[in-house]
Amino acid sequence: MKLSSVVLVLSLLSLSPLAHAGEAEQIAVVKRYVQAWNDSDVQSIMAVRAADAKNYRPPTDAALLVGELTAATPQTPDERQAYYRSAFAKTPHPHVEVVDAVALDDLVVSRERVTNLPDGAGKVGEELTVYQVRDGRIQALWHVRRGVR
Repeated sequence: MKLSSVVLVLSLLSLSPLAHAGEAEQIAVVKRYVQAWNDSDVQSIMAVRAADAKNYRPPTDAALLVGELTAATPQTPDERQAYYRSAFAKTPHPHVEVVDAVALDDLVVSRERVTNLPDGAGKVGEELTVYQVRDGRIQALWHVRRGVR
């Protein structure tokens, strides 16, 4: 199934009041990751992300659903810790809020509001991110769309 089909299915499922316990846990993992990001908590991020987790950039072509694999994804635990420490040292440090999330199996689609943007001059970013969560850890995340208002 193509990722675009999965996003559509997950969007439709968000209309349903029924949620499976496993899917609620998948969403909780994403929320823990976002909270760790907001707290600049490197150890908590390391605990919730798989050692070989992949990040995908937003697409540069609006006709595409997902972008390229982030080339500079740190490989070792030390490299990942250094990456996050560097990201958190930047001022301002963006703050992410999960506005809404829906899960199906191991995928979570999260609509996020991002504030405290670098060079944002008080603007608010919105993002649609898809997380793949297995065994309580994020295996991959796709930044599907970003916009600033």
